[in-house]
Amino acid sequence: MTVLLSGPACRFSLLTWLFLHLIAIGAPSAGEWKGKRVVKDGIVHVMNPAEPMEPPAIYDLKELWRLESETEDGELVFGLIDSVVEDDLGNIYALDSQLNTVHVISPDGEYLRSIGRGGEGPGEFRRPSQLFLSDSGLVGVADMGKDCITLLTQAGDPAGEWRPNSEDYYRLSITEAHPIPAGYVASVDGIKHTDQSIINTSFAAIYDHTGRRLTDGIGVTNTRARGVPWVFDEEKIYAFRLLGATENGRAIASTSYIDYSFWIFSADGSSDMVVERRHDPIRRDEAKQSEETSYWEGCYRDLDRERIVVSEFERTLWRVLPRDDDTFWVVSINSWTDLPVGAAETLDEFNDEGQFVRRIILRKKISPDDDLVYHLHNRILVFAGGSSSVMAAVGAVADDADDGDPSERLLLPAAICCELARVN
Repeated sequence: MTVLLSGPACRFSLLTWLFLHLIAIGAPSAGEWKGKRVVKDGIVHVMNPAEPMEPPAIYDLKELWRLESETEDGELVFGLIDSVVEDDLGNIYALDSQLNTVHVISPDGEYLRSIGRGGEGPGEFRRPSQLFLSDSGLVGVADMGKDCITLLTQAGDPAGEWRPNSEDYYRLSITEAHPIPAGYVASVDGIKHTDQSIINTSFAAIYDHTGRRLTDGIGVTNTRARGVPWVFDEEKIYAFRLLGATENGRAIASTSYIDYSFWIFSADGSSDMVVERRHDPIRRDEAKQSEETSYWEGCYRDLDRERIVVSEFERTLWRVLPRDDDTFWVVSINSWTDLPVGAAETLDEFNDEGQFVRRIILRKKISPDDDLVYHLHNRILVFAGGSSSVMAAVGAVADDADDGDPSERLLLPAAICCELARVN
């Protein structure tokens, strides 16, 4: 694996109170940072300790509304939800990759419409993976099946397609994109063929509106000799991940499956900094490894491969959420492990200098093993039972039912919207 860098480069009990009190006593005083900054190959690395500067901030998740999967007239059905965003008015857009559509929900939980559909034509999807809203109000869907971004109007009418120029790649497949003033920050998977090798590269780069690459960004490359069976190695194949992007074009990405480390680079492609935090990887038990193997076998059942190799560890970093106050909330594997009593999820907050400030504790009864949780601005959207639907969608769980339509058993029962209410 090669790292690339170029361009200008749920109860609040006495136990909970005691837990938080002990953290506050043992943590450094507010504003006292115990990390250090070092320069490696001309790039500033912000090295954070395991513990933050300040005591945690606690938020209650107050349910605002609940929308059942099927309305009385049968209009609304939730399949496998892969991506959720909101507009400036608070309307929610949820990408349903199982049903190849985008569900639109009002700020107060009223189902408005679903736009888009499966297919090869204009405004249609084959393998959608992520969505965004452009400054002009268009709905963009990254489609790995069509290797493009499909654009729709708010009413669902086709509004064109965007794809990056392939240059010397045999194929470029878009997995995620974020609109910026210059064009797009895009995460893509590229394949190159030589006489001796097949080269797979996953990277993030800045593209203009015509698809021309402005910067190379960062990424990882894996190479195998021609004629050698492909081996799925989870730690190598999924080392790279685009974690997020800000409105002004800064992109955040990770090039390691295990390390707590992420790059922040500007819209011109130059690296602002690398943020690191001391962290012990979370090891999977035997049952979890077996479950992950079943999942990936389901995903790649149709490909010519030699074997599936899953990691002994959970992936460390999942998402970075830029906030309006220039801080970052990081969703990691620690968000769902060793939770304080009454907590649904914890996140790590970093300031704009890359310093680990505090933990964010969200309180409500949510099951990280069963539910899908999506963070919006000051709300979260929970799809009950969503994790099980992911496994079922790829055929990684057994079908023990004797009757009924199998596809119906993948449907999610409800979307639950909660407000973030600061407690302390």
